[in-house]
Amino acid sequence: MRLLCCMLAVLAILGSSSRWAAAQNANPGLTLDKVISPKLALGATAILQVNGLNAAATSAPKLTDFVLYLDHYPVADGADPQLTNFTENQVAFSLQRTSANAEAWKALLGSPTSFDKTVQVDVGIKGQSGVLPLAPNGSNSATLSVVRGPGLVIAVVGFGILLLVAGLICISRKKALGDLLRDSQPSTFGTVDNDAKLRRPYSLAQTQMFWWFVLVIGAYIFLLLITGEVNTLTPQALTLMGIGTGTALGAAMVENAKTDPVQKDFQDTLAAITQMEAANPAPPGLEAACQKRDRLAKQLASKNFFDDTLTDASGISLHRVQLMAWTVVIGLIFCFQVYQNLTLPAFDSTILALIGISGGTYLGFKVPEQPT
Repeated sequence: MRLLCCMLAVLAILGSSSRWAAAQNANPGLTLDKVISPKLALGATAILQVNGLNAAATSAPKLTDFVLYLDHYPVADGADPQLTNFTENQVAFSLQRTSANAEAWKALLGSPTSFDKTVQVDVGIKGQSGVLPLAPNGSNSATLSVVRGPGLVIAVVGFGILLLVAGLICISRKKALGDLLRDSQPSTFGTVDNDAKLRRPYSLAQTQMFWWFVLVIGAYIFLLLITGEVNTLTPQALTLMGIGTGTALGAAMVENAKTDPVQKDFQDTLAAITQMEAANPAPPGLEAACQKRDRLAKQLASKNFFDDTLTDASGISLHRVQLMAWTVVIGLIFCFQVYQNLTLPAFDSTILALIGISGGTYLGFKVPEQPT
């Protein structure tokens, strides 16, 4: 029995020695010395010094078998044959985000808190466990550019300007800007004494369309300047813009199709005042008509943003609150996902249906609405 155990131990040692020798033959003396590239970044090239590459050129693994790891995440599958230099013992990797390594880059670059971060660089070989050993006095530490400094500054400044323009549009007294988020009617308030202070009511549908436009275009510019990727738009982002546009279009059609008795009375009063003022002498009913015009104009004019968008003739409206709430909530989640994952979020059909149902409910209740 003791003899049998000794024989098994000898066979195990010989088997381990054979596997170790096979591993050494497949990876003859390769060691990672240092990272030559001054800074690693998505879209750039990582060049590493691998000792023994030139001496083992004939027996070294194929370049397609090399794998680059950053903080233990595989980010490059295969070395770049055009930039790899066997004579100088240099292996090059192209740092590109693909569907295969998207999760790795998400972990490395998502939720940025600084421009750069220190990462551990390793090189592995397919079919072998572990990574290349570190050479004596070698270093596998490198700096990874999480966000490109100029790109971040431009993105933040650009997005800030976009939000500033959006704010100016909301508060502007200039009709060319301020009326972008307002209803199309009434087209004029006539010659009311304080006509300059009377503005058309804010439109909830126009606001939603503008909200998604600002978020999508802002996120696209942000990702373009930071990651350098052009094709970052997703079908879900376009769907959100489409829902906002469709809701605004539907609201405009409802406004044009239905007859608003207050607006009709206001327009009739304006026409009557025009005829009276053309008469000479002016008829005695002119002053009463002007008073009626002013009263109707104030009734049709904007109160404030929240009154205009969330209330109707009966007061605050649940379907309007619902549309506003879901638009804001999904929009904030949209922004958080862009920051965390550095990609436009891919909302599932349930969330998109929720936004669509809220918009449809708003349009359905808008048909019988009366002005406040």
